[in-house]
Amino acid sequence: MKLKIIAVIVSLLFIGCEELLNVEATSMTIERVKLEKLPFSDGSGLAWDELSGPDIFIRFEEENVTGGIETGTNQDISPSDLPVTWSMSPTFTLGDFSNMLEIYIYDEDVLSDDFIDGAAFEFDPSETPDTWTLDVSDNLQITIEVSYEF
Repeated sequence: MKLKIIAVIVSLLFIGCEELLNVEATSMTIERVKLEKLPFSDGSGLAWDELSGPDIFIRFEEENVTGGIETGTNQDISPSDLPVTWSMSPTFTLGDFSNMLEIYIYDEDVLSDDFIDGAAFEFDPSETPDTWTLDVSDNLQITIEVSYEF
């Protein structure tokens, strides 16, 4: 009788652990952003700003969803400033993992902002690391620190 009870308990524990292993996130919230690499000139080889470093901000959007959110602008970034970090306030939430996270990097200017680069990323809700390092292009990389809802 004791062996049957132990076998049942072990089976229940195994089933419970199996269910825990299969839990998927329902949303992902970006808490912090770190700019790791940045091109300091445009495609023509010209600096983003003539007299200083670029004034960088990053925009996040969810594919198929109206709106988005931007970081604040970090002024006059030079190569020695990298990595540059923003704490997201308010945070940005990817609410549907079937949509891609779109990331756009800009140099803020008085008349019109210069688009530096952008990319869209797909995330697997079963993979939930605390950080994601995203290569936007060969010389543009960001790391996002995230939290999840399950």
